Amino acid sequence: MNDPSVSGPTYPFVAGMFSQLGGNSQGEAFYSGLKANGLHVFQTNDDTLHALQTGQIKVALVQSSAGLAEGTKDHSIRTAYLPKVTSLPSVIGIDAKAPAKEQSEAEQFASFVLSAKGQQVMLTGDPNGDSLYWPVVPGVSPRPALPPLSTVPTQAIDPYTWGPQEGTINSWFTNTIVH
Repeated sequence: MNDPSVSGPTYPFVAGMFSQLGGNSQGEAFYSGLKANGLHVFQTNDDTLHALQTGQIKVALVQSSAGLAEGTKDHSIRTAYLPKVTSLPSVIGIDAKAPAKEQSEAEQFASFVLSAKGQQVMLTGDPNGDSLYWPVVPGVSPRPALPPLSTVPTQAIDPYTWGPQEGTINSWFTNTIVH
């Protein structure tokens, strides 16, 4: 799997597992058990997927877009979903302290990204990578490589609970699991 302190999508995955298992102590025990059984931690999706392709590991835990993309290139790689998949947040923040002109431009950008046209553009950016996502607006369909979202068991984690813990959990992961 990827290192959550390096790979952006990995922290929500780890926090989702902690949440699903019942909290921090249960999550720590789970990852400690994985480490005791030979868990390999790599920096990024590319590193983790390379280890899978070369036989260094037999199972990889990566974000779905990376797994699906790799499966389109190497048909021996298949993507499976955990019983509860943590949705990655798609957040666009606009700094209230930014000058009015910058706020206006940021609002225009956010409106575009969250429009059908913006979602269509995002679907063409990296057809074998980050464009493998489920659009967030009605009338825009995901790329064909994605299964229907209704078939993926998703969970949303509470950002007020797990967001403030990112530094602490990442530090624990680095000090206990990576090293």
